[in-house]
Amino acid sequence: MKHLLPALLFAVVTESGAAAELTRKADAGLLFGIAGDKLQVAQVRPGSNADRAGLKVGDVVLQVNGEAPAATRDFARSIYKRRAGDEVKVRVLREGQEVDLRLSYPERAMEPGAIHGQVLAGDHLRRTLVTAPARPGRHAALLWVAGSGCGSQESPDLSDPVAQLLHAFTAKHSMVTMRVEKTGVGDSEGPPCYSADAGLAQEVGGYVAALEALRKAPNVDPARVYLFGHSAGVLHAPLVAAGRGVAGIIAAGGSGAPYFDYHSAMRRREFELAGKPAAEIEAQMAITTRCLTALLKEHRSPDEIEKEMPDCRRRVRFDSPPVMVDDHARVDLQKAWDATAPVRVLLLYGSGDFVTSRAQTEALRDMINKPLRRAEMKVLPMDHGFLAYGKESEAWEAERGGKGGRLYEGVLQTVAEWMSQK
Repeated sequence: MKHLLPALLFAVVTESGAAAELTRKADAGLLFGIAGDKLQVAQVRPGSNADRAGLKVGDVVLQVNGEAPAATRDFARSIYKRRAGDEVKVRVLREGQEVDLRLSYPERAMEPGAIHGQVLAGDHLRRTLVTAPARPGRHAALLWVAGSGCGSQESPDLSDPVAQLLHAFTAKHSMVTMRVEKTGVGDSEGPPCYSADAGLAQEVGGYVAALEALRKAPNVDPARVYLFGHSAGVLHAPLVAAGRGVAGIIAAGGSGAPYFDYHSAMRRREFELAGKPAAEIEAQMAITTRCLTALLKEHRSPDEIEKEMPDCRRRVRFDSPPVMVDDHARVDLQKAWDATAPVRVLLLYGSGDFVTSRAQTEALRDMINKPLRRAEMKVLPMDHGFLAYGKESEAWEAERGGKGGRLYEGVLQTVAEWMSQK
């Protein structure tokens, strides 16, 4: 299939006139912590390059290619991600013994049917993934605003429900869609996603750059460019949209509750779905409340909280970096959504969603509708990740059992019909 998209979506032209191209990269699949003044492996993703190389949690990195670290953060970056095809020699200290390992970064498969481009966000190139119909003309477009976490949005085997959803919008409704890899993720340049440098401002900046590029595409109708925010992306979407003339915002799995209340309610639902006794739930919630108060209301660092309150371990660490979590806790939701008026909004809540609740989605609808009635809410039989589960308990059991599921395709028609309304 030939896609008719502009060079702008493929390359960024420098002042010298040369095209700047992102190279294909591969990541090691690990996270680091600091042990004294040493770099220590804190997490190894199963099946990753680091796992295959034999790196283990607790290993202290002594050398990479014969060189000791001069600066911990820069040294960590030199291992996290390399050009595809690179290989490095790593010496680690493990249980008092020095161990030499060889870490390779093989070529990653590319997502079929997706156009790999890039946009310049601040000083860094960010990878974009675009799906586009073969039919000529100008089409409506969706800019995907992703949720939390630092995983790649590229799906080489198209097993990711989000990739399936966006490809289906193109195939069935002739829409152009775009995803943007987060800073330091996939082929993207910039600081590592899970770092002190990866806050809300740079996240929003990446989407703003992508929005501008999408509008200029010759096969995109600039008057019909929509944002599709998911989960934490629902919080980011109004910040991207404010004053930028988007045609509308689709928001799935979002919340109108204060950030503390959102996380507290989610933890309680998880305990209930896990079948914990009422007394145990209340005991666990007392600890959770104390930990989340320190993190989200008092704005203390996870390191400080865990040191003072050891029972807060694993309760104040999210899949986004602490700086992003703190930024989220400080966002004034009412102000953010007021700044998007009079943009139309479609809110999607899945009856199988145990991450958010119907009441939180209704609160978001009411918040948006305060200055001007412009938000519509639809309840669909799906979970937080667009899989066809109509009940929270079904989605919970499927996730805990690693069963996966099928995409709920009804969301396609729901969104397309809403977009066609005047």
